[in-house]
Amino acid sequence: MKSVELNNDFKPRIYQQTIFSNCIFKNSFVVLPTGLGKTVIALLLSVFYYNKYNKKILFLAPTKPLVEQQKKSFEKFIKNSEEFNLTILTGQTSPKKRMQIYTDNNFVFSTPQVIENDILSKHIDLNDFCFCIFDEAHRGVGNYAYCFISNEISKINNFYTLCLSASPGSDMEKIEEVFSNFFIDHTEIKKENDKDIKSYINETKIEKIEVELDSFQNEIKNDLQKTLKNRIDELKYFNFVNQNQNTLTKTEILNLQGFLRSQLQVKKSNDLFDAISISSGIMKLIHGIELFETQDFQVCFGYFLNFFKKNETRAVLEISRNIHFRNAIDKIEMLHKNNTNHPKIEKLKLLVKEQVERNKNLKIIIFSSYREIAKKIEKQINQIENIKSSIFVGQSKKNEVNFSQKKQKEIIQKFRDGELNVIISTSVGEEGLDIPQVDLVIFYEPTPSAIRTIQRIGRTGRFSKGHVLMLITKYTRDQINTYVSNKKEKKMYVCLEKIKKKFEKNSNKDTNGLKKFFNNNKDNTEKNNTKYIELSNEDFSYIEKNLELRK
Repeated sequence: MKSVELNNDFKPRIYQQTIFSNCIFKNSFVVLPTGLGKTVIALLLSVFYYNKYNKKILFLAPTKPLVEQQKKSFEKFIKNSEEFNLTILTGQTSPKKRMQIYTDNNFVFSTPQVIENDILSKHIDLNDFCFCIFDEAHRGVGNYAYCFISNEISKINNFYTLCLSASPGSDMEKIEEVFSNFFIDHTEIKKENDKDIKSYINETKIEKIEVELDSFQNEIKNDLQKTLKNRIDELKYFNFVNQNQNTLTKTEILNLQGFLRSQLQVKKSNDLFDAISISSGIMKLIHGIELFETQDFQVCFGYFLNFFKKNETRAVLEISRNIHFRNAIDKIEMLHKNNTNHPKIEKLKLLVKEQVERNKNLKIIIFSSYREIAKKIEKQINQIENIKSSIFVGQSKKNEVNFSQKKQKEIIQKFRDGELNVIISTSVGEEGLDIPQVDLVIFYEPTPSAIRTIQRIGRTGRFSKGHVLMLITKYTRDQINTYVSNKKEKKMYVCLEKIKKKFEKNSNKDTNGLKKFFNNNKDNTEKNNTKYIELSNEDFSYIEKNLELRK
């Protein structure tokens, strides 16, 4: 089998070379800020393993666009890549054809669900492979396909894995679950202020732009909050909520519902049924309040209208009879009839207009959590001179707003070519897509997720200084989400440092020489049933020749 060579103009950065060398013959998890070339590390390891074992390489990513993007990256850097049969695999290919693809191709790029199905149906023989990359590896929890595939790989000798993520989460238990699911025995964790990567990171300016509801809108907000408090008081009556608690988050409600259902398995009770009904109504009410306070009045009105039409349950009927709720609905209808925009919409239009007037070549991404809001933003800002915008959404069919993969590619290409200067994206644009240079990122709302916040911010500042504007409605869930996200991000790095120290403590690393380090590092073999192979002189010659590793 012919050895893979990298293009002469391919020059990995020193930290990429170092991470590569540290990850050889280990199941590794690499945490690297967005835009710092995680794919390069995957490429270096792929070429090394392919040349050493003469076996195939598997690259997994959670979405088809990401799969395509990673294949293009490999093709860009591998010399005469067409000779090595790099291919994309999708569920649209018939099982019979997929079996042939596994036989004929050396580098297979796929979504994990396809590989999981083919393992179960025995259409793929993992023994033909020696290395697997799991992109966006923070997804490796629960029943996600990554977990099953990793477990199957762990049964095969001399099969190594690399997990990549910019943000593995902020919960220590979840991070440890992810590491356990991938049988990780080595970590590489880099932060933006680390010396070896600091010079490659462009400064990103983050500004919080606050807006306020007017007095009439605040009356509505207060009526909705009073309705919510009344329903929470009902739960207090059954002693299912702390007596001092006057508000609940969606997560707390979900946890409560799980507890209530588990109690029903033990003993049937009218109180339990009543509490489940009330908590269901509270969940719907919280969502409606969030739409009103942080999103859009028209969308909120439409939600509550459907709320009554489609949910003739006891929980909904009890909310609808609440005097505060009826007052709120009457006032929201007035805003709807007058086509009154949420203050965020007006502020967003002003910000975009100002930014584009300063620089007509500016490229902007606006992130919104809801498709309906994204569609409204598109309509509103397209009225501004010199703005050519489009929404960018996923493929699932919600509210009749969905994009095929072909449409998504078309939008990104138009953005790259300058035919569009603004993209209004839902969460599909957050995770790893090769969206070209972005000068400004605008959060229509802050998200409480540290992972999503990091990914959104990471869309800018890749090639020059970045700029982020975050719209926040004062005295609402927006402010809480901002605080929660910041807290989670700090917690994430604390957790990662603890995990890093654990691995360092268990490492047999000898700093006297790279070769000695690799040859001594043979621990943890029982955990994943993987035998460590000594690094040969030939291996070191390859590293030194192709990567110019510095000692």
